[in-house]
Amino acid sequence: MKGKIDALRDRAETRLRKKRPAKPADEPQRVLHELQVHQVELEMQNAELQETRDRLEVLLEQYTDLYDFAPVGYFTLTAEGVINLVNLTGARLVGIERARLTGSAFAPLLTPEMRPKFKAFLQQVFASQPKQSGEFTLLHRIVNIEAQRSPDGRECRAVIKDITNRKQAEDAVRISEIRYRRLFEAAHDGVLILDPVTRKITDANPFMTQLLDYPHDQLVGKELFEIGLLEDEAASQEMFRKLKRQHEVRYEDLPLESKTGRHQEVEVVANLYQENGHAAIQCNIRDITERKLAEQNLRLTSTAMEAAANGIFITNREGIMQYVNPAFTAMSGHAATEAIGQKASLVKSDAHDDAFYQNLWQTILSGCVWSGQITNRNKSGHLYVCEQTISPVRNASGIISHFVSVQRDITDRMRAEEVEHRSQALFSALIAQAPVGVYVLDAQFRLQQINATALPQFSGISPLLGRDFAEIIHILWPRRVAAKTVKIFRHTLKTGEAYKSPEFNERRRDSGAQQIFDWQIQRVTLPAGEFGLVCFFNDITERKKAEWVRRRLDVLTASNRKLEEEILHRQAVEEALRQSEKQQGELLTQSRAMQEQLRQLSRQVLQAQEEERKRISLELHDIIAQTLTGINIRLGTLKQSAGLNVKDFGRKITRTQRLVENSVHLVHRFARELRPAVLDDLGLIPALHAYLKGFMADTGIRVSLQAFAGIERADSTLRTVLYRVAQEALTNVERHAHATRVAVSIAQLPQGLCMKITDDGRAFDVERALKGGKRLGLLGMRERLEMVGGSFSITSSPGKGTTIEARLPLPKVRVKKIPSTLQ
Repeated sequence: MKGKIDALRDRAETRLRKKRPAKPADEPQRVLHELQVHQVELEMQNAELQETRDRLEVLLEQYTDLYDFAPVGYFTLTAEGVINLVNLTGARLVGIERARLTGSAFAPLLTPEMRPKFKAFLQQVFASQPKQSGEFTLLHRIVNIEAQRSPDGRECRAVIKDITNRKQAEDAVRISEIRYRRLFEAAHDGVLILDPVTRKITDANPFMTQLLDYPHDQLVGKELFEIGLLEDEAASQEMFRKLKRQHEVRYEDLPLESKTGRHQEVEVVANLYQENGHAAIQCNIRDITERKLAEQNLRLTSTAMEAAANGIFITNREGIMQYVNPAFTAMSGHAATEAIGQKASLVKSDAHDDAFYQNLWQTILSGCVWSGQITNRNKSGHLYVCEQTISPVRNASGIISHFVSVQRDITDRMRAEEVEHRSQALFSALIAQAPVGVYVLDAQFRLQQINATALPQFSGISPLLGRDFAEIIHILWPRRVAAKTVKIFRHTLKTGEAYKSPEFNERRRDSGAQQIFDWQIQRVTLPAGEFGLVCFFNDITERKKAEWVRRRLDVLTASNRKLEEEILHRQAVEEALRQSEKQQGELLTQSRAMQEQLRQLSRQVLQAQEEERKRISLELHDIIAQTLTGINIRLGTLKQSAGLNVKDFGRKITRTQRLVENSVHLVHRFARELRPAVLDDLGLIPALHAYLKGFMADTGIRVSLQAFAGIERADSTLRTVLYRVAQEALTNVERHAHATRVAVSIAQLPQGLCMKITDDGRAFDVERALKGGKRLGLLGMRERLEMVGGSFSITSSPGKGTTIEARLPLPKVRVKKIPSTLQ
């Protein structure tokens, strides 16, 4: 530090000596000199301090930018967890303004369960100098916090990184692995994982160990034939070769013997797939032993059904018969071929109303077995009565898929019972013929008589007649309903007051079915002279259901009508769209045909123009030019023979000769523009040299030409096309480009040749020029090239000028560059 001060003083004295000359060193002068030196020192120190402060301000600004806009959050915390400083990234991370964060506690930013952990973490940070790290959960994010105590121990600096996305990805991978493992472990099929190279088992699920009676560690490392899955090693190798070709192998039926000697049949499906970039084989093995036994049992059942005496038929859920046994065909008179595919209503008679069949279908569709008597009609038209049982059959998903119906013909038995019933004179005609259910109770409250309509309601009770009616009611209905009903009956029996019930809607206790009744009771005098009760009731359950179904059907019918209208409307719109698409297709076809005709016509016009130019050029060159040359020679002879005495005649002859020379020059020029003879006589390169010389002389634009000699091997048509393209391109340069230099090159390509014409003039919109159809020169060049199978392209950009490329097919030739002499 002292050396720095001495150096500063030396510099100050040097600067002061430069300002004024030295004087005698008396005391006042010396003091003044010292003061001046100190003043200069202070000025220099002040300048250096100012410069240092400026640098520090720049560095501070840079540090502030790095601090605030860092990709991680920076927090400065006290030992109590109070935030002293925080950068902008940290404020955005917690979603609170920086001004509100400063001076507040950091712990409330964490979820409640994380706050004790953070407190212990902070204590550990201030207890030791090394950096501490931990993962914490903010209110909406998961973060990693790295903190280190400051050297003075009064605060710590924490770096907070948002790891929410990483943790979510890790959780997703972990969940996926857990799910896969659960599926693997809980599968009800055997699963084996094999190495395609060694053909050995690398993993097996628990079901596979149960199937083979092998422990897991004994399965791993074995080949398939070693566990009895395939016949031998050759069969195993053949399976792996087939698996590598097809990536899947399936065996429908393979014998398998477990370690304990248990025989079973299995179905095997093997798949070859990629797992983390490595090939793996998964074999799914299903035990089909039970299925085979079920198939055998099914065959036995089918044989039994064929030999059964009762009629049996099986229908699908819609009532379509899919199987009938011989007994059914004998009973109904319909052969199996006639019955299968028809509805079960094939034998339906008119003996039952719609409610009967609705109840039947509702019963079996609800999953219950329907049993009862039913009157059918056979093929010859005769009625027969059957005791029929219809049982629903559910599929593996628990859904009813089929119905099995077993019929026993009881026609003869019914006739015998009818004769017996007619002999029962004691049966009351009123009760028997009542259209509703009727039953009679005696004075001891016992059921004495019941009609057929009412009998089904008590079908589950036996014995019925002579039984205490209160006991019957408690069997049929819940305790609350039964007690109330018995009370009403006893009151009427005691007082004689008739009772008419409102609509009775309750769930039966015996069957669980919900039923609706309309009933009434009256006290009557029985033939024995004692009081009794007569109950009239009508089961209106089906009627109520039918009313509900009818109302629902009306709603569905209205909805269906709207849907049909919408379908008709959409069909009309689709038909209109199809017609429109058809018309558009026809118009497009016509347009393409007209476009092709126009292109053919344009090519014919261009070809005709070229032929005409060729003819005119030949005439101008071979006839008119020779004639004018002859005139010029004769005029020269005439001038020589006229003598020197006739001056005016000589001058006229000279003037005429000059005009004839100009005419010859013009004729040659026209011939060169129409079709230069040199193009046919000498070739494309000399013709282009001649044309470019004239172009430079007329326009002042410098043109360079570079071509390979192999172009002259091309046929006349290709050379003519290239000449015309160059001629038209240079004409456009002269008229529109305002260029100073043009480069023309003809180069060989692997599949042909390419001529490029590049100028340094102003650019233009290529797409607009070609689409507008006004640039006939550009269109003509493109048509000429397409006539000979070539292609045409233009690139134009400001500052770079315009480049025209013409590509033509040409057999490969050796490239020989001909440098241009036109500059």
